[in-house]
Amino acid sequence: MAKRKSKKERLSWKNVDREVVLRVAEICDGHTIFKPEAFTEAGAPAALIAQHTTAYESDLSCAKATIFVDGKPVTQCVGVYGLDVIEQINDDLGLPSPWQTGRGFRAQQCHANILKHFSVTGVSQG
Repeated sequence: MAKRKSKKERLSWKNVDREVVLRVAEICDGHTIFKPEAFTEAGAPAALIAQHTTAYESDLSCAKATIFVDGKPVTQCVGVYGLDVIEQINDDLGLPSPWQTGRGFRAQQCHANILKHFSVTGVSQG
């Protein structure tokens, strides 16, 4: 996956309302490239989501590296990679980095860290 460009003045998730952070964290699964609206509709500031919005290109020679939209392979798309978002939230809140190697497991660990940080119980953790 392509990495987002470094910004001199990056907005931080630690300044976002707790309920919004929890809704955004719930969306992120570690695999999906979302339309930015998925996050802004959850209440995330558009300027913050813009920092995570990137053009991604498929590697059509490998199914695991191919991007699918509506079940069809595409050569590229513009969107927000959920793992980047949840890892940035985790970092901005000063939480431990996930040690897992799989993308889904990393997202689950970040989600668990965020729930623990906000002392949330009884919420799905992935």
